[in-house]
Amino acid sequence: MRLLIMKSKLYFFCLLLSLSISAQNSSYDAISALASEIKASHATKEARAKAAFNWVANTIRYDINEYEHINFTGTIRYDSEAALNKALRAIDLKIINRTWQQKASVCEGYALLFKELCDLMDIECIIIKGFTKTQPKEIGANRNAPDHTWNAIKIDGKWKLVDTTWAAGYFTFNGWTKAFNEDFYDIKPERAILTHFPQDSRWQLLEKTISKKTFFTFPVYYSHLFFYDVALVHPKKGVLKQDNNTITLRFKTIPKNKHISYAYSNEEFSEPLTFVLTNNEFIATIPAKKAPFLTLYIDGISILDFKII
Repeated sequence: MRLLIMKSKLYFFCLLLSLSISAQNSSYDAISALASEIKASHATKEARAKAAFNWVANTIRYDINEYEHINFTGTIRYDSEAALNKALRAIDLKIINRTWQQKASVCEGYALLFKELCDLMDIECIIIKGFTKTQPKEIGANRNAPDHTWNAIKIDGKWKLVDTTWAAGYFTFNGWTKAFNEDFYDIKPERAILTHFPQDSRWQLLEKTISKKTFFTFPVYYSHLFFYDVALVHPKKGVLKQDNNTITLRFKTIPKNKHISYAYSNEEFSEPLTFVLTNNEFIATIPAKKAPFLTLYIDGISILDFKII
């Protein structure tokens, strides 16, 4: 009887494994078909890359629970580089297929799926791992563990930065909100460095790179900010000192017909931010208060965070 039960369990396990492999193969066939469709309907690599970006950002939703399925701890050793690359490719394919099947993932799934589509269309694409800041307490933190993944693609000999995850939506206190933002395709390097710090400094794509320590001195720029024409001139650093009775913010541009407000972290309600145009800059003066953080909002959604000392 025990032998029969063991055989039944073995058969059931093999059946599940077979179904899993079949589903992954089916998914990969569908991914390949999508790449072929994009390639056939768009004449240039630029148009194909943009179409792949649009598809991934508009189709895949952000799912924080996916983190449990694509991360593991422990050490694995291989006897050759070929064996290691094979194992890493198997992990990537698992993430890619799961992202396709579930139409949901975290940043790694977004970036890997986008890269797979680019690879299938002969567009040079790489994965970039690095750092973002998502809360004001991280200003000045200079932590060690990367928390984000995005891409760079090479079109006509020029590298361009792409983030399909941030293009898909943003977080608020209600959770993740789906909101496509095409500005995260071909992100200008001088803007990208405000929010994305790559582990490999080459992928800053700047003539003069900055250090990770400097990156963590910046204010927190939330992705919702980049739906609007907002350019902060001063302060450049995210730590504000209460030396005076007021805090002064200067902007090169601000959006028209939008409600811009501010609130300290110990306040329940926000106050409207009033600007004065002086020497081609929009200047706002805020009464200084004792509080850990200061947040700016557009239509009630966070766009900038500062730390108060």
